[in-house]
Amino acid sequence: MRATRRTIRTAAIATGAIAALAVPTTAAFADAPSTPRSQVAPDDETTPAPKPDDEVTPTPNPDDEVTPTPTPDDKTTPDDKTDPDKPVVGGWESKGTVDLGGGWTADVQVNASARSAKAQISLDGTPKGSLSAEGRSASTKIDTYTFVLSQDGSVNKSGGDQDNRDKDKPVPGGWVSKGTVSLGHGWTAKVDVNASARSAKAQIFLNGKAKGSLKAYIKPASTKINGCTFTLNADGGITKTGKPTPPKPKPQPAKKRTFVREYKNLGKSGFDAKVYRTKAGYEADMIGKYPSSGKKIVWDTLKQRGNKAAYGQHNGAHFVLYPNGTMKGWVDGRTGGKPKAHTGGTATGTGTGTGTPASDRAVPQGGVKAGAENTTPASHGTPLVAAGGGMAALGAAGLGFAMYRRKQQDQ
Repeated sequence: MRATRRTIRTAAIATGAIAALAVPTTAAFADAPSTPRSQVAPDDETTPAPKPDDEVTPTPNPDDEVTPTPTPDDKTTPDDKTDPDKPVVGGWESKGTVDLGGGWTADVQVNASARSAKAQISLDGTPKGSLSAEGRSASTKIDTYTFVLSQDGSVNKSGGDQDNRDKDKPVPGGWVSKGTVSLGHGWTAKVDVNASARSAKAQIFLNGKAKGSLKAYIKPASTKINGCTFTLNADGGITKTGKPTPPKPKPQPAKKRTFVREYKNLGKSGFDAKVYRTKAGYEADMIGKYPSSGKKIVWDTLKQRGNKAAYGQHNGAHFVLYPNGTMKGWVDGRTGGKPKAHTGGTATGTGTGTGTPASDRAVPQGGVKAGAENTTPASHGTPLVAAGGGMAALGAAGLGFAMYRRKQQDQ
């Protein structure tokens, strides 16, 4: 009996202690969700109830917002700590600016995941066009040039005017211009050099007009143009020596003469005369037959200047060309006749030295004295003698009617 009471007392104390401990525990889990009911396994195995210290994941309700777990293919926005130079997966990556020569450039971007590329094409910094390649290469034509862009971002230029290439950039194995070299006195040379071939060439100009060319391979080469010697070295150096040949004088046009009139057998001398007017006065061609051939030739030309008359004589025949362009002729001691073999020449009143002095010239009786001042009238008894073989030779050459006259002494 005593043992039974002791057991009951012990049970009561234990119950009180448990109740005292249960009060704070209940308060601590007051906001916790209710414990789910235990589930019965198919094999009638029961799931043990969770202990108070276990972390319980609540069952999601249909109204709760669930954030899905990101997959590797999704595009994410990097935070501030992301490396800005690191390519973004699935985005565009810049390949920088590509120099295409001649001032042409291309700003290229690539999207590797999309197998695509795009490029902005510019000339001297000015946009000229664009290209977009998706899955395969693309091309476009701008200012006679063809631009091709590959999907991997490579771009090239072809065609167009080859003269627009960058002349300052040496082309391996090609010609490089050294510009135009001044050689003095209007001479210039346009020089090109091929250093790899140890060669040079030059185009030579005078006052902008091409005059010749030179090519030098290893050793200097030279050429002579207009009296000047030009030497070109293989490195492009060029020199000029010597003095240029003076230009030949341009041929002057013949004096213009206007035909006025013609005299046939003037003064029955056997000579014809053709009169012409010039700026300086009148001229008369004295025409007669050449004895050996019988062909008419111009024996001499009388030239009248100013207000003076021109005079001529031949084997007793006398001729006068007046300032008004008219003529008169006569023969000493006879009324006519044809000219004999030429043994003399003429005298003119122009003072050119082609005839006899003015004091020895004959003035026709009753004729016009203009241009014959201080002259002595001819005497019918004064013989005219040919001046010898020398004057005959001059006459045969058509140089004049010049005669030598010997005065007769009065007895």
